This record gives sequence, structure tokens and C-alpha cells, in this order.
Amino acid sequence: MVRLSGILFGVLFTLGVTPTALAADHPADELIFNIGMGGIPPYTIKQDDGSVSGIFWDVLSRIAREYDYSVIATEVPTNRVDDFILEGRVDVTMRAMEWTNEPHRFLFTAPVTIARDVVFTRKDQPLNLTSPNDLAGKTLITQLGYSYPMLEPLFESGEITRLELHDEVSMFRRLAGAERFDGLLSNYRSGKWVMRMHGWDDDFQVEPMVLNESPYRLMFAPRWPHFVKLFDRELAEMKENGELNRIITSYDYMVLTK
Repeated sequence: MVRLSGILFGVLFTLGVTPTALAADHPADELIFNIGMGGIPPYTIKQDDGSVSGIFWDVLSRIAREYDYSVIATEVPTNRVDDFILEGRVDVTMRAMEWTNEPHRFLFTAPVTIARDVVFTRKDQPLNLTSPNDLAGKTLITQLGYSYPMLEPLFESGEITRLELHDEVSMFRRLAGAERFDGLLSNYRSGKWVMRMHGWDDDFQVEPMVLNESPYRLMFAPRWPHFVKLFDRELAEMKENGELNRIITSYDYMVLTK
């Protein structure tokens, strides 16, 4: 169970969180938001009682309220998200343009934050990476459905062996329990969140090499141009007045301090 300290309750919203049948004809004042399977902390965090918080959830909920929209959380497998958006079953998900096939089919907001892909290793077996080529001959754990452009040539040539798992908790557990794995690939914030929430700060570390940095945005269905414009306007104001930074910092505080 994810437990949040008092510092997060000030930014924890539970706006309109209900199960959805992913109907294409849902009410026009509802935004069906794919939060990822089980959530993607700290960007979206699903609690045991069904409530949702997280950086993107808080930002979207805050702006949606301004224009009388409700936000409905749903969970869609990574490989189905694009189709569900184009079919009208989902309205919005978190995404970087750089991760998207044919991004022109969708509408993207201005960046909310920056996503960094890094390598996590066991503290007693660091790799001290300085170049992707340092990973040749290694076996890595990755998340199912995710791609890592910098490493794709090494995956395709077989120089790096990979095991794909569905979620990050399973990835860290597998890395801890099997000597044959050299590391795992994860988003920096998500990996640090898993480490903190499971008490694994002393077991794993982040390698110094950053694999990728991408502006992390909301990706909307093409039928939402008006709301995307409103969102970008409100987001710019939140950046200017410090509100966005306060939301992000409240979650970073939980995972980047000890």
C-alpha cells in the first residue's frame, strides 16, 4: 500500500474517480484519463481505496475544475492506449511526443515536466556507466511496451539481453533476486518512488548515465483542441506563479530526500 506523508495531502485530489466502461459516448464534460495500469507514481498514484493523486493528476484536475470538467481515471495497457484514444474510449494520457508513433494523430499540451530514463543497479554491483556501449554483454530488465531509442541497436543486435516485465515493482524485485540481471531501465522519478515506498533506498542506485530526457506532456484525442488551448494557458500561469513547481516539489520531496 502506498502511504503518503502529510506534505502531500495539500495537493492530493480525488476529483471524479470512478470506474469507467470506456464508452465512446461518455458525457461531454468528462475527461477519461488513462493513469496507466496501477498508476505510474509519482505522475499518477492509485490508492487502495481507488482515489488518485500524482503530478499529472493534480495538474489536470486543477485545470479541469476551472472549466467545469470532471476527470475520470481509467487504466489501459500500454499497447492499447493509442487505439483507445482514437476510438473515443479514452480522452487523454501522459506521453512524450518522442515516444509516439505518428504523433500528428494526437494533440499534445505544453510540457508539464521532464522525463528522464536511467539505469538502476544493485548498490553492491554498480556498473559505473558512461556510455551506452558499456551495456554490451549485459542483461537488463525493462518495462513491457516501452522503447529506448538509444539502446535499440544494441537490443536488436543481441549485444544487450532484455527481460520485459509489466510493472516496476516486479522489475526491482527481479533485479534484487537474480544475479544474472545487471540492471533495470526506468524513469528516474518512478524508480526512485518505488525504492522509497518499499524501503529499498539502501539496495539500489541510479547509474550516472542518462539514457534519454524528453518533455513529458498530456496527449489528447484530436477532438479536444479547445481544451488543449485552455490547458496550455492555465499551465503557463501555473508555471509563472509557482503553482506547478509546488505540486512537483511536493512529490519529489517524498522520493529525493531521506
